[in-house]
Amino acid sequence: MPIDPSTLHSIAAAYADGMTTIRGRRVQRLLRRELASFDTVRRVKGADGGAALLGRKRDGTLAF
Repeated sequence: MPIDPSTLHSIAAAYADGMTTIRGRRVQRLLRRELASFDTVRRVKGADGGAALLGRKRDGTLAF
């Protein structure tokens, strides 16, 4: 079952927080489009300490 759209919207908005208005909107749209089919999406720290998102489907498919 894909992630709830309102939950994904909240995650994308938090991820884009602090970006310029135009860039933030584009990033949010991209994240909502690309991660909509995933079952879970979590915010994680990347190797460089920056924020990253990790999506996982029930079949084991991952997106980082």
